[in-house]
Amino acid sequence: MGSDPRVSDTQIYRLGDKGNVTIAVTVGDAQVGETTLQLKGATTHLPAASTFPLGSADSLRDGILHTSTTVTDVNPATNRTEVTLHLAGGAADRDYTYQLEVADPSGSAQFLIDFIFV
Repeated sequence: MGSDPRVSDTQIYRLGDKGNVTIAVTVGDAQVGETTLQLKGATTHLPAASTFPLGSADSLRDGILHTSTTVTDVNPATNRTEVTLHLAGGAADRDYTYQLEVADPSGSAQFLIDFIFV
């Protein structure tokens, strides 16, 4: 039995001059998942289907947001897993979508995505 498939990526998110930045995480393909955020030494478990405030552009600038989402295959029609991370409040709102196929029904996939705020 192998380890869970994993995506690891780093993105740059451009902040505006002012404004509050939020993140929302959507798990696709009728699968289930959970997300943990790490920012400035604080760890937060993101509630499903919620928009979470990260802070003001000034407080986030030059910081790094670490996200870890585990998606579990519960949809009998597919072994595909998908997660979309939506950042809003910066210079432009952006969606970051990632997909993985798990080998076995009820398998899990990990999505480890970091955002550098500039």
